[in-house]
Amino acid sequence: PAISPDGSVLCFANLDHNYQPRIYAKALETNQEVALTSGSYAAGMPFTSISPPPSKGIPAPFTLFFARFVDDENRDGNIDLKDGPSLWSLQVDPANLQAANQKQPSPLTTSEPGQFFAAATQGYLLYSIRRSLDLDLYALPIHGIIPDQVSPGQLMESIQANPNPKERRLVLRYIISNHPT
Repeated sequence: PAISPDGSVLCFANLDHNYQPRIYAKALETNQEVALTSGSYAAGMPFTSISPPPSKGIPAPFTLFFARFVDDENRDGNIDLKDGPSLWSLQVDPANLQAANQKQPSPLTTSEPGQFFAAATQGYLLYSIRRSLDLDLYALPIHGIIPDQVSPGQLMESIQANPNPKERRLVLRYIISNHPT
């Protein structure tokens, strides 16, 4: 589980009515609980960034980070927790916690096979990926690897020449979640 920087919201993973792992948020003052993720992809391992506490008594929006399983890495025909996760972010507003009022999650990394551990610090996501006997460590800018100021057209041009299918999927998911129209 993860707590919002102001301590007003608890975010956690739980199974929905179809036994699919989802990220939920619970307002601790009112006990209001909403699903923050939906769809056909499993999500889990929520965490928040370390940030200075907001003004007292005012719930402050925050960024929630989590792992989402979106690619069939092990090629068994199912996208599930046996596949490699990718990192995603979601802006959460505790003052308006209804799921319909939240933005769409945004992808930050490609899917990677293996065990996955992550944490957020001021300005960076730190994560490791364990593959058999190797442990790879990464530091990623908190906004991800795709600069916010790049237009969807520029992103589409960039992936046409990119031979890496994982990176092309990441860019397409980014465009869909950040520029839905």
